[in-house]
Amino acid sequence: MMIGTGVRVQTGNSTGTPLWNSDVYAWTDLTTGVYYDMVMTGDGTGAAGGVKIYIDGTLTGSANGPTTSSWDANDVTAITLGRAQDTVRNTDIDVNEFLIYNDELSAASIAAFFTGASRTEFASTTALNATEWTDPGVANVLSGTSYVVEGSTVTGTYTDLSSTDPGVANVLSGTTYVINNNTLTGTYHDPTYTDPGVANVLVGTEYVFNDATLTGTFDTSTDFTDPGVGKVALGTNYLFSGSTLTGEALVATIVTGTAQTVNIGQLKQNVATILEAANTTTGSPIDLSANLATRVNTINRYNPEVMRLDHSRLPAICIYTDRKDPELDDIARNMATGKRRAKLTLRIAGLVWSTDFSDASTDPADDELEILMENIERVLRSEDTLFGQCRWHVPKGITYHTAPFDEETAFRVGLMDLEIDLQY
Repeated sequence: MMIGTGVRVQTGNSTGTPLWNSDVYAWTDLTTGVYYDMVMTGDGTGAAGGVKIYIDGTLTGSANGPTTSSWDANDVTAITLGRAQDTVRNTDIDVNEFLIYNDELSAASIAAFFTGASRTEFASTTALNATEWTDPGVANVLSGTSYVVEGSTVTGTYTDLSSTDPGVANVLSGTTYVINNNTLTGTYHDPTYTDPGVANVLVGTEYVFNDATLTGTFDTSTDFTDPGVGKVALGTNYLFSGSTLTGEALVATIVTGTAQTVNIGQLKQNVATILEAANTTTGSPIDLSANLATRVNTINRYNPEVMRLDHSRLPAICIYTDRKDPELDDIARNMATGKRRAKLTLRIAGLVWSTDFSDASTDPADDELEILMENIERVLRSEDTLFGQCRWHVPKGITYHTAPFDEETAFRVGLMDLEIDLQY
């Protein structure tokens, strides 16, 4: 309201009769040409101060309530602002946003919403009685539910949300889509897979393929000519789960490691070297030919059963391999790395030939054989690791055999099983 230098408010009917016990005066300095918010309230009773005037949110005057208990708004045919019924007390004013409320506004509401430059729209929800406003906010409106908005009853309705959602599988990276009125941009997402491959699908097992969960099933329509692994023929085609496969030779997977081999030839050579070194009159620890009628002629590394010796080369010693018994010696991740322990049996044959039968009660060939075998055992005891090639060695048995050649001669053989303990 634009007004002069002061304000006096009086209400009356069409005949000029006041509706209040006395006029309400609000004397205050006002500036010409400036808009002011002016609010007049009445509590509808005859109580003192029941009628009040506020200018820009501040209470500036009050009076007693009306003498009449009420008046009927339906009787009102016109409202005159700015002059009295006598046409003498007129005011030159410019009125904007003239409102009539059906309830008394509180001083707090008036101070908050009718204050100079900070004023808000007169129809503010806070300034109204709670029964005039039950708007829950757009996001909380329920379809079919009634609400009171600015004193009017309205019913919530459903509005279709804008959407250009193409579906997850069809989203393009960098493309813009509208989903529930929200604008979103497609981004790339690596699909989840647990696809084991056709040949490895198990019936009834679930797998994720392009983010979709699938369950393995058996396809009875697919032909099979799978003969089984043990019967696959090299170069032959077979049908397996609808795929054509060709039989191939299995290629062994070679595992490298620290495994070693036993140098059996070197072991035999070392035994022969020890015996040869002792086959002298100054041999240590003894002479290999001590107490023999004829010195040891040859020391060989072969089996005399398959290569017969001429009697001119006797006495002789033959060294050859009889057997090897390996076993695991530690715990390792594979056989190529784990250590093994073995019992290697070298057979040492002592061979003698004798034609000197001077006494019918004795056999000089047997005597010679026994001496030779004892000498062999004693000499080998001097080198317990066979020059570092084994852990230890020991004879596990010595046997004596007779092989007659004719009435006048005799061939004798003694066999020693030398057990050698190895780790490799």
